[in-house]
This record gives sequence, C-alpha cells and structure tokens, in this order.
Amino acid sequence: MRKDQYLLFFGIACIVAAIAVYATAYFACEEKESPATVIAISRASMYGLQSYRAETVSTIQNSVETSSTKDYVAPYSYHGKSIKGDEWLEYIFIGDKQYYRASYGTQWRDKGIFQKEDGTSSQIFMQISDDFRVLGTLIDVEKLSDEKIDGVGCFHYRELQYPEIDIEAEMESLENYLADNPELLSGTESMSIDEVKEQYRADLERMSQGETVIDMWIGKDDYFLRKMEMVRKSIQIGTDGEDEWVTTTLTTKWTDFNEPIEIVAPEVEWTPPEAQPGPSPAVEPGTSTTES
Repeated sequence: MRKDQYLLFFGIACIVAAIAVYATAYFACEEKESPATVIAISRASMYGLQSYRAETVSTIQNSVETSSTKDYVAPYSYHGKSIKGDEWLEYIFIGDKQYYRASYGTQWRDKGIFQKEDGTSSQIFMQISDDFRVLGTLIDVEKLSDEKIDGVGCFHYRELQYPEIDIEAEMESLENYLADNPELLSGTESMSIDEVKEQYRADLERMSQGETVIDMWIGKDDYFLRKMEMVRKSIQIGTDGEDEWVTTTLTTKWTDFNEPIEIVAPEVEWTPPEAQPGPSPAVEPGTSTTES
C-alpha cells in the first residue's frame, strides 16, 4: 500500500471514530433528558423563581369564560386580575395582607367586602392556586416534537389523565361527615338523606368518567415552564336536565422569569361598616360570595 493510500484510509478511520464518539455522547445526553428528568428539573426551577408573570385563559365549549393575569415576587407577593365579561376582580397580596377592588367596587380595600346598592354586602376571600402542582402528578408522559414558544425552543410533552375516584370511600366519608354534623341536613327538608346520598353518588360517577389532556412546553436551555394547556372533558347536567359532555380548556403562559417586578400595597380607599358577614373562601381565579 502506498503511503498516500495509507494516510487516506487512516484519515477516514479517524473521522468514523470521531462520529461514533459524538453519536454515543449525543444519545447518552438525550437519554439523560428523559421526560421525567426534564419535568422534575422544571418543577424545581419554577418553585425556585424569584419572580414571574402569568396569563391564563379559561374557555368552556370554545367560548371565552375567564381571563386572568398574575405577577409573583418571592417570597409571597402577588398582583392579579381576573376578568369575566363586564366584571373584573383585582387583588394584591403581600405576606398576610390582602387588598381587593372590583368592577362593583372600584376603590381599594384591605378586606374583600363589597356593598351593593340594595344595602346588602358580600365578602370575598381568595386563595392563590398552586400553578406548578400538576407537574408532580405526571407519571406517563409522551414526548412530542419540539416547538418554539415566543421564540424559545421548548420540549413538548403530553399526558392523558383520568380521575381516580374511589366512589365507595367517598360515600363512606360523606356518611361519616353527615353523622358528625347533623345540622347540615336541617335545610334539606325537601330531600331525604337517601336522596342526598343518591345525588352525591351520581355526581361522583359523572366525575369519574371524565378525562384531562395536559400539554406542557418546557424551555430546552433553562427548563422553565413556558406554557401549559389542560383540556378537560367531563359530564355535566345540561339546561334540559340531561347529562352532556362539556369541554373546558385552561391555557397558561409564563414570562419574565426572575425579572424585576414591583408589587406594592395600595392606599386603602374604602373602609367597610362595623357589622360584616363571614368570609367565603374561593380558589383563584374564581370567587364565591356570601350574601347578608
């Protein structure tokens, strides 16, 4: 073999070896970035953020139901606003202090108490939802093609979840609860205890037949959760009293990770009268009220 031929074959062999080493390293790296690993890193990263902004849109049967925004600054400061139709509710939480104002009471107040024109009042007490709790419930994730969210390369994952409801255990819990709190049945003269149980069982059976598709997009470089979409199909009672399938979609996008965000306490502009109703807890972004 001539010297130039030997050098040619030697060069080719080196290139092939280099490719093999690169491929081994590449696929080993890919294997490390399994969905479970990426999601675990993302969950830890999101809980460790010092600040972020979130925008959420909730729809029922493809009609916009509620939109909301939320700013967060560690350790416990939030500024958010929820909008549904012509009504809106804005809140600021700083530590254990809470401030509210709404379309039906536009002045800031340090209690979620609102008076109506007829003299009655209602009180709102909101609880901040845990945006990232769902990341800890994922056990059978499917990896889809990578996509870009707002120009950022992201891993795209999906999981289909079914409600895990032990109907008999829930019924037993209901019976024990009613036995310990008989006063709860004082206002149900029109329904017997058996009818109450029957209705509760029917509600549980409807809930157990639903399903939720969860899509998430996680940044490939920083592992921040950029977007999540949850599509839930459930059986509900329609306006005609018959069961019908209803699709609810909740889409949230997160931005401005660890960026400077200022949340300050507003000046209280309205103070409620002395006598007030007790609070009715609600989970953000929705609220419930107690009339008095």
